[in-house]
Amino acid sequence: MAFKDNLQSDLDIFVGVDEFADMVQYVDSAGVEKEIPAIFVEKSDLVLENYAGSETSIPALILKRNDAPTLHNGELFIVDGKPYSVIHVEFKDEFVLKAYLSKDSRPLF
Repeated sequence: MAFKDNLQSDLDIFVGVDEFADMVQYVDSAGVEKEIPAIFVEKSDLVLENYAGSETSIPALILKRNDAPTLHNGELFIVDGKPYSVIHVEFKDEFVLKAYLSKDSRPLF
């Protein structure tokens, strides 16, 4: 059996806190909060260029699609006490998604 055939069952291991993931706080657009396991990538494969011509790589989270099935731009993740807004969601397949993030300046209460 190929890896892709076992992906759904193996995903809990890969995106598990005992392996590569950490628990992060997710706040959806309705204000509902929950903790979910996700892999934080400090510098993702997405590079943005600003008006001055300099480039920067932005952070991202890799998570199970079932943990945030309706993820949208503008929703909030709190990673290690730091707030991040979702600026782009990339659905890798039916099981995995990647959320590209921007540091968020909203106060945490």
